[in-house]
Amino acid sequence: MKRTSVFLLSLLIVLMMIPAAAYAASYRYATEPVMFRTGPSVKYYAITELQTGDQVEFLGTSGNWSKVKWNGQTGYVFTKYLSSFPSVLPNTVAERFATATGHNINVRSGPGTSYKKLGKIANGETFLVVDISGKWLNIEWEGVKAFVYSRYFVLTQPQSGISTADAIQKSGYFKTNTSVYLGTFMDSSNVLNIRVSKGASTSKINRELKSMLDDAAGSFRVVSSSLPYYVNEEYIKELLNTVNYRYSKLGARDKERCGFSGAYYDAAKDCFIVEIIDLDNTKKQIFKQLILNWDAVTFKSVASLAVPMG
Repeated sequence: MKRTSVFLLSLLIVLMMIPAAAYAASYRYATEPVMFRTGPSVKYYAITELQTGDQVEFLGTSGNWSKVKWNGQTGYVFTKYLSSFPSVLPNTVAERFATATGHNINVRSGPGTSYKKLGKIANGETFLVVDISGKWLNIEWEGVKAFVYSRYFVLTQPQSGISTADAIQKSGYFKTNTSVYLGTFMDSSNVLNIRVSKGASTSKINRELKSMLDDAAGSFRVVSSSLPYYVNEEYIKELLNTVNYRYSKLGARDKERCGFSGAYYDAAKDCFIVEIIDLDNTKKQIFKQLILNWDAVTFKSVASLAVPMG
């Protein structure tokens, strides 16, 4: 009993030491003009009238009433007139992320229960909201356009300063555009350069990303690759797997003859690089003969084996 008391006391002390900022604020939005009162009943004094779209910090519930903070004051609003999601998307991309508060939420192909179910979302998962259709949120989900009911989501706030790279990753944009994507890199001016396949419409991708990421921290630009039009992120992965597999099947003598050390795609230099130990023309030809003969390969000489190969 004594040990339990000591443990609970220690836990209480630790919780008291956690700064208030560690707890993420939750918000609600007025769905129509509604009274903001001093207590959870119409008998209590009305401090003011909230207007449609006003944001309040949600503190808890008391029966059919929500305890909230607005403009520095704490009071109560009838829960029926509050929504966990605004009727209009926030201006900044950092504020467009929605986090699931329910469990096993249905993901649908359209904004309604009559549309086909695409899957489920678990509690705590976060998605970038592309648009709002009534009470339904249009999200990027596993590479497809999908819809979820807004009641089961809250805006994740604040996410100010989210990087463009993080915003792109969370948006899932390139999950639906895998045929054009190669990689990203930062240049000397700290601009995120998005490398896409040769032949892809850089202006179209730039417009679509700008409309979605216009307020993310940092700037970006879409840069066309010089590699053949069919080369993309998935192709590069497959190419790397093929190179490593073919190398692993070589005998010890052939491995030593070609001197292969490693291979990768360099987004900044826009080239598929093959590293050869003490590169010379003979080793280059052996590599082409035994592993891969592709004109787009850039050979690089290295002093030693970069990664132990099988």
